Parts: sequence; C-alpha cells; structure tokens
Amino acid sequence: MCIKRLRWLAALLVTCLPALSHATCIRVLDRWAPPSYSQVNAAAYITLRNDCPQRIRLRSASAEAVSLSAELHTHITDAQGIIRMRQVKEMTLAPGESLTMQPGGKHLMLMNLRRKLADGEEIVLTLRFTGVPTLKVSIPISSARLLAHLKSRNTPPHH
Repeated sequence: MCIKRLRWLAALLVTCLPALSHATCIRVLDRWAPPSYSQVNAAAYITLRNDCPQRIRLRSASAEAVSLSAELHTHITDAQGIIRMRQVKEMTLAPGESLTMQPGGKHLMLMNLRRKLADGEEIVLTLRFTGVPTLKVSIPISSARLLAHLKSRNTPPHH
C-alpha cells in the first residue's frame, strides 16, 4: 500500500515539477517608475532574471488600471547619430541571463495614461511571456529613483 502511494506521489512530482519550476523561474530583481508629469505616457523599469532552463521571451505587458496600453520599447541610434525610442516585438532572456530596463535603454512604455502616476503609490503591471506563466509585478512610483538616476548621469531633470 505504501509503495503504491509513493509511486503515485513520484508520478505526480514528475508531472508537476516542470510547471512549478516555470512558475517561479522568472525573478524580479528591481522595479520602479518615475512619477508622470502629464497624463499622456510614462515609463516603467524592471530588472528580470531568467532562472528557467530555457530561453524565454517577454512578449507584452499591460497596466489596465493606469493606461490604455503598454509597449516594450528600446532606444536606438539612427544613421545621423540621433537617439530614438522604438517599440520592439519582444525581449529575450537566455537561461541565467538578466534583463535590466532603465532610462535611455529598454523599458516598458505605458501609453495613454488614465491618470497621472503619483510619487509613493504602486501600480500593477502584467508581464506576458512565451513558455512561462504570466507574471504580475507591483511597481513603486519613485521620484527619488528618478533623481538618483539623473544625478548618476549628471543630467538635469526635465518636466
């Protein structure tokens, strides 16, 4: 009787462990967004780590409570040397790799805000991947993080 139960438990673990490991193999190492000074668009920054055994792709994001849509963006330098923001289809992470979203680089663009994002509040972003479950992430709105970033780049704040 005990051996049958152990076999059943072993079969259950073999079946469920891959799903459980995928549910927890994406780690959020950092997250923040600056306050919005308008009700048009805003950016959010996240650092993700892929502890999954396979390559993953961040396909899309949403923040329905605060924006009509969200897009994956990056910055590119065009032939004239001008830095331009561009939407990308996906962001890929190899096993063991981290992806750092930051001002001037990859980021999540919250489009057509429903309201301004205020310092000290938190918003919820939903991240959709290929091959792993959807992930909900709470993002703190922080003017201090924005000022620290600008100070590290010796860039004056703009409104």
